[in-house]
Amino acid sequence: MSSTTLIRNISWLVAWDEVNQKHTYIKNGDLVMNGDTILYVGESYTGSADYTVDGSNTMVIPGLLSLHTHPWAQLPGKGFYEDMSMMGRLVAGSPEYIFPLDGDVETMLAATRVGIAELLKTGCTTFADLSTPFPRGNHRDWGDEWLDILANSGIRAYACPMAREAYWSTSNGQDMKWVWDIEAGRKEFERGLEIIDRAERHSSSLLRGMVGIAQVDTAGKDLFRDSYQAALDREIPFQTHASQALFEVEEMRKRYDMTPIEWLDSVGALGPNTLLGHAVYTELHPSTPDCVRRDLELIQERGASVVHCPRSFAEMGDALHSFGKYQNRGVNIALGTDTMQLNMIEEMRLALYLSRVLDSTDDSPSTLDVFNSATINGAKALLRNDLGRLCGGCRADFSIVDLTTAEMRPARDPLRNFVFSANSQSVRDVYVAGTKVVSDRSIVCFDEEEAIQKLEAGQERAAKNVPKVHYAGIDADSMAPLSLSVANTQ
Repeated sequence: MSSTTLIRNISWLVAWDEVNQKHTYIKNGDLVMNGDTILYVGESYTGSADYTVDGSNTMVIPGLLSLHTHPWAQLPGKGFYEDMSMMGRLVAGSPEYIFPLDGDVETMLAATRVGIAELLKTGCTTFADLSTPFPRGNHRDWGDEWLDILANSGIRAYACPMAREAYWSTSNGQDMKWVWDIEAGRKEFERGLEIIDRAERHSSSLLRGMVGIAQVDTAGKDLFRDSYQAALDREIPFQTHASQALFEVEEMRKRYDMTPIEWLDSVGALGPNTLLGHAVYTELHPSTPDCVRRDLELIQERGASVVHCPRSFAEMGDALHSFGKYQNRGVNIALGTDTMQLNMIEEMRLALYLSRVLDSTDDSPSTLDVFNSATINGAKALLRNDLGRLCGGCRADFSIVDLTTAEMRPARDPLRNFVFSANSQSVRDVYVAGTKVVSDRSIVCFDEEEAIQKLEAGQERAAKNVPKVHYAGIDADSMAPLSLSVANTQ
């Protein structure tokens, strides 16, 4: 029989107001959980509890959700990709490779653990991992190992294996071409469903599946229709990258005389369980062709969600135009941590700052707007009402924020402090399904330092392989020189 834990006298408890459907503060409140479920959120709990935790000098917030991540692919490139263009960091000459820092399986698994640690330590309790665990090049199938890591990491994970029928390739770093293999794409789809079904049947209640197609421009209508139907049949979400690049928008216009969003709608793959990675190049973006006119209207009408990842586009000198305008159009905006590092506090902060800059306003979006994106909007995108909020009957996923750190003081409005000023040191403890998975800022379920060391060793191996996969045959240091030259002291 599971035990009952009471967190008493929480200085600032971010609770869910079920009547008014919004987050609200409770000062000096109590939270009670039994097993993986919240029993009580409110003032002055009078019932019994097996364990009591002192909540004074803390803020308790619902677990954050990051619904678009690629730790396996992005983290091996840390220190290389940040100053590279999108074309430079995403495309290599062979269609077998997408990233020039192409880690082996051990590296990708280590990177997944490192990414999970970064997420948990910034208060994220649920994430979607968009991966390609299929055999390619010198890589073996690593889907089962991937699921085992997700299931035993402590985080609530959605495994989203991404199939594709075409790979991007370039011969000059400027022009894009698509290399098609329909049969390989179908095999990836079928293997992906096996992985998803294993996730859905897994003994860990924290592991779920999500159907994914890599990009709108890398699969045809049959694969999209079958994938979307597979998601509907399993009552799980479906995700793809859409309207993330101008070359993609232009290519879809050439093929179908439609925008990526219009095409998804035309093949029946735009609905309430659809998550659109990025959706940056819609009618509101100044670089989008004039023929793009009603993408946001379609997204809103079909009930789909946009997963906004501000950091990855800011690194490339671009942005969603804008969070505030999408929100005002009625689009459900969730957040993701697309690139390194996987820091949900920073993603909220950047979403707010970039939108204010683009819209020349100093008060919109608000702290609550971006916090909603990281909580209840993400839960809505996953078709769940038991995540992203703290109330009776919901999953016991939450973070305890230390209000004694300098970043969180003075604590006149601690949620505002959290979004504008906090860092990972502000998050003291994290619970997922009632289990403490971060304790006093340290990961509980696995050895974070061991994972980092394996990632570092794997990055060295991948760097040596760059000349074999880069379209120009250059080495890693030529592709991404150090920020500073190394002084010769001889």
